[in-house]
Amino acid sequence: MRAPGGFAESPASADHPSFGKPCMIETLGAFGELIAFGIILGTMYALVAIGLSLIFGVCGVVNAAHGEFVMLGAFTTFGAWSFLGLNPLLALPLSMALLFAVGFGLGHFLINVVAVRGLMPPMMLTFGISMILWNTAEVVFTPTFRSVDYLGEPVTVGFLTTSKIYLVAFALALLLLAAFFALLRFTAYGEAIRATAQNRNLAQACGIDVKQVMAVTFGLGIALAGACGTMVAMVWTIYPQMGLIYVAKAFAIVVIGGLGSLPGAFLGAYIFGIVESVGTHFLTTRMAQVLPYLIIVLILAVRRRGLLGHGVED
Repeated sequence: MRAPGGFAESPASADHPSFGKPCMIETLGAFGELIAFGIILGTMYALVAIGLSLIFGVCGVVNAAHGEFVMLGAFTTFGAWSFLGLNPLLALPLSMALLFAVGFGLGHFLINVVAVRGLMPPMMLTFGISMILWNTAEVVFTPTFRSVDYLGEPVTVGFLTTSKIYLVAFALALLLLAAFFALLRFTAYGEAIRATAQNRNLAQACGIDVKQVMAVTFGLGIALAGACGTMVAMVWTIYPQMGLIYVAKAFAIVVIGGLGSLPGAFLGAYIFGIVESVGTHFLTTRMAQVLPYLIIVLILAVRRRGLLGHGVED
């Protein structure tokens, strides 16, 4: 069930040849399969979208290079599997640790040197970083499509028939999201992150090292992007330019849910995944990518801050 360029194939077109015909869905089971596959997609998309929303909500930085960190996570996993013979699942903590270190260093620089100059300079800097990573990856890895061949055997769970790796990626993504929200909700450092997001000056007055918290938050957001990259490498094809697709999806999801809202990013990811999955059944894979963005237009026409966004209306 791989789609070149990181575009998701619906289970209808990939696992059931009879579903490929341009006809209406005839059974509730088939429709349920599309919804289930959309939920799987949404859970993986939530990793990258929540990381992007977290960085903006706490650090006030629009990370235009977020998609390239998904790409780095994917190629870290591919390299560990291809050259070191490491199990792709064991490459997940390696990818996250590496991307956290990169994100922490980058976040520390952005927060202390660039972010003090306003919103635009950090965004332009991260855009430049994305161009550097993109072109460097093309030189190092070449534009060839690659993938990690792991757990590709089909499996049926209820009415859902898909590759085993999709279910493994879904379970891992769900576990990581649960751990992340538990960190924010039940730990002292999570409380410091939430306090910094709500009011930096007040948090600093209470003794919180705001700059340190923001740098760690930046690292966490990048680590979640790396985790998404690991799962993308296992379920789809990867290539140096793939970051553009994922940063576009992440921004779309964040806009749907509301900029800076983590629950909104979570909800938006599932809306995006389900619409993409159902749309792929009726349209071509690439044309189906347009549908979630039409949903954005409809949502913003009704609620300009997104579904769970907060703030004062213009």
